[in-house]
Amino acid sequence: MGTLNRLYPPFPFFKESLVKKKKLENILFVCTANRMRSRTAEDLYKDDRRFKVQSAGTSSFADSILTGEMLQWADLIVVMEKRHRDFIRKNFPGESRGKEIAILNIPDMFDYMEPALVKEIREKFEQVYVKALRELQK
Repeated sequence: MGTLNRLYPPFPFFKESLVKKKKLENILFVCTANRMRSRTAEDLYKDDRRFKVQSAGTSSFADSILTGEMLQWADLIVVMEKRHRDFIRKNFPGESRGKEIAILNIPDMFDYMEPALVKEIREKFEQVYVKALRELQK
């Protein structure tokens, strides 16, 4: 038994500082055309020191079309509507497997950087971000 304990110490031996924790370093914002909502979100947070951001659209006419590489890069995917999450799960099952996808429920009725849109994004995203950080600590 003594030899076994020397080879395989009990679990409390491993300190939290030794365990690599996942971080929320890369945030991907997604909407349909990547012109109003997700582009506004990216521009709002592009200088935020907490994380790096990108944005993309699900449509073939999007300014920046969503790719599997973008999904793999993201630690947290933030979509504007449920249909964007459904699109990602259907069209990128491998890349989205195990990824947190948060839905902000912001309809496509705003212009780029419109004050009401900025307010919605800031309020809803900050809630999502704090919740995701809490989940990582569990």
